[in-house]
Amino acid sequence: EKEDEKTRELQRREQGRAIQQLREKTEDYQRKKASEERRREALENKKARDRQRELIEQDKKERRAAQAAQAASVQSGSGPAPKPPPIPSQPVKRGTYDTVMLRVRPRIPLPIQFPNP
Repeated sequence: EKEDEKTRELQRREQGRAIQQLREKTEDYQRKKASEERRREALENKKARDRQRELIEQDKKERRAAQAAQAASVQSGSGPAPKPPPIPSQPVKRGTYDTVMLRVRPRIPLPIQFPNP
């Protein structure tokens, strides 16, 4: 009976070691997987930033080219295009207001009359 107990104890210890090793392997695998995922996301972010920079540079080049073309057309012409004369604006009629509506906390409108000058 003591031998059986001893063998069972040894088996229990071996199983414990095997379970612990399996846990460590699983955790190691998960750490590697998470690390690889972070690396992949960082690479994707870097590529996206690079694409954005390229688009910005391309846009800058296009704008410079458009400005250069516009400047060339202005220089080849007889100066800048004349601006149309400004349209005289009519004075805005202001109404005569003699009543103001005030709202106080309970949201009850209070009309106030002002005397006409």
